[in-house]
Amino acid sequence: MPPPPQTAPAPAPAPATAPPDDAAYDREIEQLAEELHAQSPSQRAVLRQHGRPLSIAPAPRHGSCWRYEQETFCWTRTGAPAGHRASRPAVADAPAPAPEPAPSSPPPAPAQHKLAYYAAATFASGSCNYGNCLKSGWTTRTPDGDVESSCSYGDCGKSGWTSRHPDGSESTTSCSFGDCFKDGWETRHPDGSESTTSCSYGDCMKSGWTTRMPDGSESETSCNYGNCAKSGWTTRLPSGQEVSCSCNYGDCLQNGASCN
Repeated sequence: MPPPPQTAPAPAPAPATAPPDDAAYDREIEQLAEELHAQSPSQRAVLRQHGRPLSIAPAPRHGSCWRYEQETFCWTRTGAPAGHRASRPAVADAPAPAPEPAPSSPPPAPAQHKLAYYAAATFASGSCNYGNCLKSGWTTRTPDGDVESSCSYGDCGKSGWTSRHPDGSESTTSCSFGDCFKDGWETRHPDGSESTTSCSYGDCMKSGWTTRMPDGSESETSCNYGNCAKSGWTTRLPSGQEVSCSCNYGDCLQNGASCN
């Protein structure tokens, strides 16, 4: 009698999918953190969740902002969080704007305009309109005429201001993250240049501020007696010259400042 046929052995079960290499991902995040000079656990957590930013831009208080497709995270230079906001969603099917011819480099601002530009970038650098700089703006006298600053939406501290120069041109100031006296402000001048102001220790009215001029130089402002709103401030310009502003009748927010 012939032997029974041999049954083929059953195939071995396929191995389970290998788990992701967490150690390799951790090394990748650490390399990215070192490349971006990320110093804090908060920064590393954002890198772990979102990966490499699409772009990096300067932020108030000498820090940086990481922009992603849907969110933007800002940091101080020590790595502490300085702001977080959702990016504006792209408008579907929006027609692309027609390309504009590349403008030639704007000529440097004439010397007589520099004082007006400085006045436009400085809060309450003149007499308050209607007795309230915070809501109605102020008027700054310069050798070439008055610079008229008016508050956007009736609130300079949150929405910024627009300064009209004697020649009719304008500088526009916007508050960083909607709070000028905490996060600083940016001023765009008629010639296309910009001045950026950041608050010292997150409190302009107590600790003063630093203004970065269009040419990259900086002016440092300190509050007199730790209270800019009541006692005024002193600014050291990049040239070493000092500008002192005292509050009119002891209240810069209501009565403006006199500067020399």
